Amino acid sequence: QIWAWRQGRVEQIRRFVDKMLVILPFEKEFYKQHDVEVEFVGHPLVEELSHAPTQDLARTELGLNQTNDPIVALLPGSRNKEVSRHLPIMLEAIALLRKDKPNLHALIPVASTISESWVQNMVQDAGIEAEVVDGKAVEVVSACDAAVVCSGTSTLQTALLHKPMVVVYKVSWFTHFILKRLVKVAYIALVNLIAGKELVTELVQNAFTPGRLKDELNSILENPNKQAALKSGFEQLRSSLGDGAVASRVADAITEFIK
Repeated sequence: QIWAWRQGRVEQIRRFVDKMLVILPFEKEFYKQHDVEVEFVGHPLVEELSHAPTQDLARTELGLNQTNDPIVALLPGSRNKEVSRHLPIMLEAIALLRKDKPNLHALIPVASTISESWVQNMVQDAGIEAEVVDGKAVEVVSACDAAVVCSGTSTLQTALLHKPMVVVYKVSWFTHFILKRLVKVAYIALVNLIAGKELVTELVQNAFTPGRLKDELNSILENPNKQAALKSGFEQLRSSLGDGAVASRVADAITEFIK
């Protein structure tokens, strides 16, 4: 049924849309296979993040310029249910990491859709030290040595900032039961979908535990070769998303179509 619905939508696009302008490489291939005229214009995040601060500058802006201790960014999501499911596990993993790295810093940038005071209360209730930051996700990720990221656009943002990460996601057992039967994809992380391989580790559902997350973060923080390999993969991914200038490319495509 899902396949039939998608086919129906593609048929509508083919009938009523003269051309698709898409921002992800695999979208171009999908529409070409269904005989829809399509142009890949690149991803706007490439241009948007081209002016992101360096790690040193981001740490200075966040008041962390005097530390050489490891910093982990926790991005639990932009919806309340995501944060309530993800953040407690992330904080427990930080507690486990601190047994070996007592000076480790944890930063939590709070999305505009989430109450900062609610997140502050969650952190206090957990009894685990972490700094809650109102927004400033780009600065927090730029400042960190590794990140834990809820699956979504934030994974692409983190990759374009060349930061090693672990991608996580957890839903209710019922939702997971339904999705497993309806959605057949090799990966959930946008970074891995674009790369066409498991570039970053995904911890989904029952695999997303404090112990497993702690081990994955530790393997990043303790392994410079792994960090370098991930950053090399992110650079290749960035190259596949265009050179920026998406707005001008879209404008040119529209102008050419009108002519």
